[in-house]
Amino acid sequence: MMCLEQCETQAQLNNALARIAELETENAQQKMELGWMREKLRLKAQREFGYSKDSHPDQLALFHFNEAESLAKPAEEPELVPEGISAPKISGKKRKPRRERQELWENLPVQRTVYTIPGDERACPECGAERHKITEEVQRRLGVIPAQFYVEEIVREVFVCDGCQETGEHTPITTAEAPKTPIEKSIASASLLAYIADLKYSDGLPLYRIEQMLWRMDLSISRQNLANWMIHISDLWLKPLYDVLHRVMLARGVLHSDATALQVLREPGRAAETKSSMWLYCTGRCDATQSVVLFKYQQTKQAIWPKEFLRGFTGYLHVDGASTYEAARLLDTTLVGCHSHSRRGFVNALKVAPKGSDTWGTHAARGLEFCDMLFELEREYDQDKLSPGERYEQRLLYSQVVLDAFYEWLATERHRVQSQSYVGKAMDYCLNQWVKLTAFLKDGRLEITNNRAERSIKAFVMGRKAFLFSNTPRGADASAVIYSIIETAKANNLKPYDYLKWLLQQMPNMRLTDANLQQLLPWSSAIPNECRLSLVEA
Repeated sequence: MMCLEQCETQAQLNNALARIAELETENAQQKMELGWMREKLRLKAQREFGYSKDSHPDQLALFHFNEAESLAKPAEEPELVPEGISAPKISGKKRKPRRERQELWENLPVQRTVYTIPGDERACPECGAERHKITEEVQRRLGVIPAQFYVEEIVREVFVCDGCQETGEHTPITTAEAPKTPIEKSIASASLLAYIADLKYSDGLPLYRIEQMLWRMDLSISRQNLANWMIHISDLWLKPLYDVLHRVMLARGVLHSDATALQVLREPGRAAETKSSMWLYCTGRCDATQSVVLFKYQQTKQAIWPKEFLRGFTGYLHVDGASTYEAARLLDTTLVGCHSHSRRGFVNALKVAPKGSDTWGTHAARGLEFCDMLFELEREYDQDKLSPGERYEQRLLYSQVVLDAFYEWLATERHRVQSQSYVGKAMDYCLNQWVKLTAFLKDGRLEITNNRAERSIKAFVMGRKAFLFSNTPRGADASAVIYSIIETAKANNLKPYDYLKWLLQQMPNMRLTDANLQQLLPWSSAIPNECRLSLVEA
C-alpha cells in the first residue's frame, strides 16, 4: 500500500514538474513574442511621429569611425578591423558650392521696365538747369507667368489654276501641306499633350486634379478624355521609343531593379483589390551619360517577369533582398545585394530600443558600425574619382577586410540574440544575403546599394499616393511607358515637358524606323538645346 502511494506521489510530482517546464517554455515564448510586439509598436510609433531618416542619435561617433575619440571603447571590446590593417584617410563630406544669384537666372528671358524722370521735372532745384542721365540703378527680381492656354489655328491655303478653271474640263486644286498632329481630328496639340503628361507623371497630379485645374481656367476637358489621350500617345508614339530603349538597356553590363505594388481595378479574372506590380529597371552609374530608366507593369511579382524582361541580358543586376530574382534563375547574370537594406535593419533595431536606454556596444550599434565603415570607404572612393579598375583594387585592399570582420562577427554573435527581434532579423538578412552583399567586390563598376533603383522608382511611388490605382491594364501599361520616357529624360538632364513636346511634334511626321528612332533618344545630338537643362546639379 505504501509502495503504491509512493508511486502515485512520484507520478504526480513528475506531472507537476513536466507542467512547470511546459509553463516555463510557454512563458519564455510569450515573453519573446511580447518583446517582438513591443519592438514593432515602438518602430511604428517612431515612423509615424519621429524622425524618418535611417539615422539614430546614438550614431554620433559611428559616422566618424576613423577619429580617435570615436574609437575609444572599453578595452575588452574587439577591434572591428584586424590589427595592422588601416582604412584610407576619409575626408569630410564636401558641401555643394552655393550658386550665385546671377547664375540662377542667367538663362531666363528678361522683361525690362524703365522708370525715368518726366521732362518737366528734370530742372535742377538749385540752379534751374536741365539735369541729364549719368547712370542707372538696376534691381532684378524673379517674376512668373502662370500657365496660359491659346488656340493653335492651323490654316492650309488652297490653290487653283485660273487657266484650267476657265478653259479646261478638269481644274486641279492643291492644298498646302501641314505637319501631322499626334492625335488626328483632336483638339489636343503636342504642347497640350506634353503638358498633361508632365503634370501627371513628373509632378504626380492625378487626372481629376488636372481636370479641376483646367476648369478653373475656363476649359472643360473631362478626365476620361485626358486618360484616352495619354493612352493614345503611349501606344502610338512613345511605345516604339520605349522598345528601342529596352534593347539599349539589355546591351549594358550593369543594371538595377526594384518593384512596388500597384492596384489595377479591371484586371481580367482578378478581384479589384488584388495587388499588381510595377517593375523598375535602370542602368548603372557606369552608363551615366546615357542613362535608361524603364518601368514595366505586370499582374504579379512572380519570377517569370524579370526573367522575361531581361532575356538576353548578361552582366550584373543590383537587387534588394526579394527572393524573386533568385527564383528567376537569370542566366549569365550575377545578383548584387544592397547594403542600404542591411544597414536599415540595424537602424530599425536601434530605433526600437527602450527610450533612454544606452545602446552603445549593443549588437545593433555594432552591426551599424560595420555598415557605416563600408559606406565611408565608398564615399572616399567616389571623392577621389577613381576609375573602375582602381576602385576594384581599393575595395579588395580595404572593403574586403571590413567584410571579413563583419561576417566573423555575424557568425559568432548571431546565436546570442533572439530570432524574433529586429536585430536578429537584421543579422539573419546579412547572413542570408551574404553572397549578394559581397558581389560588389567583383567589379569596380558596381555599387554597394540598390539606391539608384529606389530613387528612380520614387517618382511612381509618390504619384501613386495621389492617383491610388489604375483603372485598366491598358492604362497601367501606358503609365509605365510614359513614366519611362520622362524618367529617362530626367536622368539625361532633359526637361520632360520640352522633350515630350518635341517628340510628339517629330514622330507623327517621320517613319518610325530604328535609324530614325535612334535620333530621338535622350542623348542624341539632334535634340534641340531648349530641351536640355542649363543648370545641372553637381
